[in-house]
Amino acid sequence: MPSEKRINKIVGLNSLTDNRPLKERDNLPPYSKLEQPVSDIVTSILLKDFKKSQLFKEIHYPAQPTDDIIINGSINRLFGDYKVTSWGKFRQDFGIVTLFPVFWLPAICVPISQEYTAIDISLEVKDSKTGVIIASFNASSKEDVESRGMRRGKSAAIAFRNVTNKLKEDMIEKVKHYYNIN
Repeated sequence: MPSEKRINKIVGLNSLTDNRPLKERDNLPPYSKLEQPVSDIVTSILLKDFKKSQLFKEIHYPAQPTDDIIINGSINRLFGDYKVTSWGKFRQDFGIVTLFPVFWLPAICVPISQEYTAIDISLEVKDSKTGVIIASFNASSKEDVESRGMRRGKSAAIAFRNVTNKLKEDMIEKVKHYYNIN
């Protein structure tokens, strides 16, 4: 990452809290079997993205007393829906191979699944030495993706990428302003 986009501080990330509405927490699709709490999964996604982007000098999880900056946050919305279109069900039931060649082109070109993801995350950045809250910000994304394959997760990947990019942009601007870093 270019130096103008880098924050030369040691940062601690705490686990995000799950503040989603109860209806969203209880309404997990039958295909999603999570082995960890949602807050741990989202925190690990943020941590990996922050490390990969080299936004900070160092980043720890969980936060340590020696960190310059502490990041706390919450998941306000994380919702996903996946459905197979009627054409997709037709393709699954009968298969393309058994159909007449006249059906092959629509079978290849028509979307067979639709996926929707909505994500909303809030972060609070705090100076660990003074306890002053440097900034609070929020990022959200809604993605609706049609697919010609049965692959799941494309809309979630796009939505997470949009949210993490927005959070990083806001963080760079506000933290650099607070510490008078050019």
